Amino acid sequence: MLKKSIVVDISTKKKDVGINVQITKSPQTHYSGPYEVTPQAYLEQNLLTKDKIMDNNVKVKEIPIQMVHGVESGYTVIIG
Repeated sequence: MLKKSIVVDISTKKKDVGINVQITKSPQTHYSGPYEVTPQAYLEQNLLTKDKIMDNNVKVKEIPIQMVHGVESGYTVIIG
């Protein structure tokens, strides 16, 4: 839950000062998707966060990398 406070400080020498404050609920909704994602080769991932209120940061994990020893004494790197 978001906690917000509003502080208003008005200093004036005039005695007739009117204040009109209107508070409305935001039309935004909470993000309910994943907060942790691992990139995948050849697969686009779209987290639908636009205009959403988020509770945490999104964590993008490192791209998986695998090294395989080759027959010619070299290595093959597999990304993704």
